[in-house]
Amino acid sequence: MLTNGEYVCAACGLVLARQIVSSPYQMHRDEDCSSSQSKAYVALGKRSAMVGGLGSFIDYQASRFFYDQAGRPLAPRRQQLFRRLKYDYNLRLRIAKRETTYRALRSLNRVADLLSLTDSIKDKAAYYYQKMDKKLENSDITSHLTLMAYGLMLAVRESKENAPITLQEIAEAFQKLGHRVTSRSIIRQALEVKKKIPLAPIKRKSEDYLQRIVSQTVNHPTIRLRLRRAGLSVQAYQVDLVKYSNQLFSRIGVSERGGRNPFIFAVAVVYSSDFLIAKLGKRRPALTQRLISKATNAAEYSVRDHYAKLLKPHILKMLPHR
Repeated sequence: MLTNGEYVCAACGLVLARQIVSSPYQMHRDEDCSSSQSKAYVALGKRSAMVGGLGSFIDYQASRFFYDQAGRPLAPRRQQLFRRLKYDYNLRLRIAKRETTYRALRSLNRVADLLSLTDSIKDKAAYYYQKMDKKLENSDITSHLTLMAYGLMLAVRESKENAPITLQEIAEAFQKLGHRVTSRSIIRQALEVKKKIPLAPIKRKSEDYLQRIVSQTVNHPTIRLRLRRAGLSVQAYQVDLVKYSNQLFSRIGVSERGGRNPFIFAVAVVYSSDFLIAKLGKRRPALTQRLISKATNAAEYSVRDHYAKLLKPHILKMLPHR
């Protein structure tokens, strides 16, 4: 007798065979329905376990050991063969018609590992990427990797971590993986996105980078050696850097800072704080513009420009008059 798609013995209940029937019935979403559940739809007979691939289903999803039709374990070489076939089969089903998205998300995972980002930032970056990819035309996308880099920048800016990642560091991480992603290409992509989608990245302030820059500075081997030779405590010196840097930040308002890069401006403030501490303590500064540039990976000429044009007048005002 036929029961639930299986031929079953009426006497003992033994399943003799299955009846495979391609069902013509399909379920689609209702465009007129306002329910959030209306966005989900399925098509019977089009499950990933039943279509495409090698033309047959190779055991359950997590299976790593295979048997023949009589229930006997396969030989080791056959086990290896079917394990490889199953991997290729499942991979094709996962990325079919979504190869570009798959590669972009895979690159995101590798970049997140390079930058030591949290899973929450990585998930948010993937969300932004898929949202932009869905709403933008192909002509609006410079490249999907650049779009992913911009999504990662949005996620990083949105996070409240004490050691934020810069745009240049995101671009360099993609470049280490062999991708042609630059800071300029990310900015160009951001301009294209803003025309179609109201996504505005949260602007970082220089104060957000202070703890990270101070940590990079005092942990640089050459700088630690200079501090040790000068008889200075690393912990006390670090506290003073943060203290006087915050004083400089409070003296220089947003309008005076203009459109300066917040990260480089913060590096120049830390350098200026060291100069101020040295003058107050009547000793030589522990930092040079070249040293702090190496410690923080900031351009030396930019630090020099920020110090000379903006910070130096404020430092002179903070020094005691003779």
